[in-house]
Amino acid sequence: MIQTTHRAVVDERYITAMELNPETCIYFDIETTGLKAEISHLYLIGYAVQKKPGSWEITQLFAEKTEDERYLLKAFSDICMRYRTVIHFNGDRFDIPYLETKYQEYSMPSPFRQMNTADIYRMVRPYKDLLGLERLNQKTIERFLGLRRQDRYDGGQLIWIYRAYRDGRSEDPRGDLEKLLLHNYEDVRGMLSLTMLTAYPAFFQLVKDSGKNREKSDGTDDRETQKDLPAVDVRRCSCPAGLSIENAADGAGKADREQAEGEMCTEELRLSLRTPVPVPVPVSSEAAGFSVELYGSKAEIHIPLRERTLLHFFPDYKNYYYLPEEDRAVHKSVGQFVDSRFREQAKAENCYIRVRGVFLPCPSSPAAGQGEETRRTFADALVFLKSRKDKSGWIQLTEGVMESLQTDSEAALSYVCGLLSGDCKRQNKKTDR
Repeated sequence: MIQTTHRAVVDERYITAMELNPETCIYFDIETTGLKAEISHLYLIGYAVQKKPGSWEITQLFAEKTEDERYLLKAFSDICMRYRTVIHFNGDRFDIPYLETKYQEYSMPSPFRQMNTADIYRMVRPYKDLLGLERLNQKTIERFLGLRRQDRYDGGQLIWIYRAYRDGRSEDPRGDLEKLLLHNYEDVRGMLSLTMLTAYPAFFQLVKDSGKNREKSDGTDDRETQKDLPAVDVRRCSCPAGLSIENAADGAGKADREQAEGEMCTEELRLSLRTPVPVPVPVSSEAAGFSVELYGSKAEIHIPLRERTLLHFFPDYKNYYYLPEEDRAVHKSVGQFVDSRFREQAKAENCYIRVRGVFLPCPSSPAAGQGEETRRTFADALVFLKSRKDKSGWIQLTEGVMESLQTDSEAALSYVCGLLSGDCKRQNKKTDR
């Protein structure tokens, strides 16, 4: 068995963003001669552990012959016993099941039964579209992060190189050994860098946690939690050179798209807040009515502002009259004074008022309690729709709403988190499909 060690510098902020203690974590990756543990062999394990804050050591255990497989398993198990969490990339699907089969084959206890696992692949998968990644293999993500490899081989090619080395058929044993070790070393080193990707789920987790804090119904004042919530900067500003409103028309009907075509927004509402850790690569995402940008330590929501005419539907239409000449509904307590010739019993589809103004995307689906989240955020705010079946709600940007956003940090955070939670759900739905 051959053992090699290398030093690596790690930005541990991204490990703590996963709510993990770097001192108790171990990264690992394996190389095998096949995908099925029952008919193949383990020939290399690479792992990384912290030696001191920010400084890590990558160790590789290499089986020069098939019989060394047992010693690799025993050595790795002994190391794992010192740590609490094992971090890997898609190891839940291959590396861990493979090793557990091998431990069972040799009647050895699996170290994973006593450990927590953190799969970087699973953390990043919901954000594949946000990151603009066509594939989620490690080399593709490394290129996204701007990482460069010396290794030019894949795992399948290395199987033949290893077998020739192990069986004494290699024409360049030293060179082939370097190829085998380099591939695994760069997998482990790359995995340490891939941890930076947790900046994206960490931000959306902050959004999710902030939402949970706001939804507490016990009336308690959790000041320890509140002081950690990010502040939101809210500005109404000019759009540089005008901003297309194509994203605002996404999901709208044909008439709305035709009305929006060619229009430019000269103003936008910009909401900014800090991310828990800096994102390694700037990304942006567009949703109906707004766009999200993540760059450095900042997240920004851009909402193009334009005038539109929308409808607010009253749910209890049986208590309303519809006035055909005015194309609006009024409550019966008022409508009773209107001549019966100019009123009729309201129906669900015409029990509305029509308002023209500047509107913002609603942070919750109008189907969910007719915008209960919006009412909790902005007192007396109404939810407007393009039609009764519209799934995207809107709130009017009145002076009161703008003042709440700028002066009430909790209301601003509530609004931002509501929008981003909806955007995150859309990302997850795309991933599921």
